[in-house]
Amino acid sequence: IPDEIAHRYEDRARAAGYDMDTYIREALIAQLEDLEDVEIAMERLSNPQPTLSLEQVKRNLGLDD
Repeated sequence: IPDEIAHRYEDRARAAGYDMDTYIREALIAQLEDLEDVEIAMERLSNPQPTLSLEQVKRNLGLDD
């Protein structure tokens, strides 16, 4: 990691009350989750499924009273 980025992470970690390893680990996990969410979204966009209206969902769940 370049020194400038490491110092920024150190400052942010300290401000948040974390050690740098924990802060970087949490940042990496968040980034991976974001990337995985994008992959799922792209897959769903490339393979669209039929949609249901709110009324259909309520009816299917027996909530249409």
